[in-house]
Amino acid sequence: MDTHHVNVPYYQQKRRVRVLLPKDYDKETSANYPVVYLHDGQNVFYSKESFSGYSWKVIPTIKNHPELQKVIVVGIDNAGERRLDEYGPWPVDNSQTPEFMEAGGDGMAYGQWVVESLKPFIDSHYRTRPEAQSTLLAGSSMGGIITAYIGAAYPEIFGHLGVFSLASWFSEREFLDFINANPLKADTRVFIQVGTNEGNAGDESFMKNNRINQAYINSTVWYYQSLLRSGLPVDQIDLHIVAQATHHEKHWADHFLDFLKFSNL
Repeated sequence: MDTHHVNVPYYQQKRRVRVLLPKDYDKETSANYPVVYLHDGQNVFYSKESFSGYSWKVIPTIKNHPELQKVIVVGIDNAGERRLDEYGPWPVDNSQTPEFMEAGGDGMAYGQWVVESLKPFIDSHYRTRPEAQSTLLAGSSMGGIITAYIGAAYPEIFGHLGVFSLASWFSEREFLDFINANPLKADTRVFIQVGTNEGNAGDESFMKNNRINQAYINSTVWYYQSLLRSGLPVDQIDLHIVAQATHHEKHWADHFLDFLKFSNL
């Protein structure tokens, strides 16, 4: 695994970006590979550094499934205390807590950085297949909203989206307006997963748990419906509403393999 620190100009900082290369990458010098970009990079590779103590199990998933096409995986660290700002394309519109009333709003700058700085960096340093149909983007919760946003804002860049536990209730009206106005290309594949018990203590800053569970389901269904209305064929979408699944890396890890298989690289 390679580690880079890439400049993020809008926060005037360096961001850790880790790159997991396929087995025998150095030996297969004539091969080029699809790339999977994942937000919340701290939670992707190792449980010991994950926020929840449980990672997305990317490494064991790839090792245990040799039938998968070899891919390059790029884990992009989040901005720590500014995560909500960076993953929210629009300011929050329903916070109940003063400290979060101005959260969000930097997601557009983040998306531009991913597309105009990070992806060209990866493509220039590694043997990638840079076309959209070989480029995947995925994230969970706020990482889900920024994935859906970037996919719609740059449909020619990402051909596969993994939207897990979509938190678009953070700024629902602006989110749906944007998705409706910016249709994906007809050959884009979108994997969507949400649980029926997503609410957690952190979300109480926005709404109580008995409402947040339904909010996650509503956001997911509305996104799904918007994709269909915009013309994306139903067989290009794989929707999973999972009974009793919670807002946790374990459930995202459990479906990461499904996302890779649905991408049909």
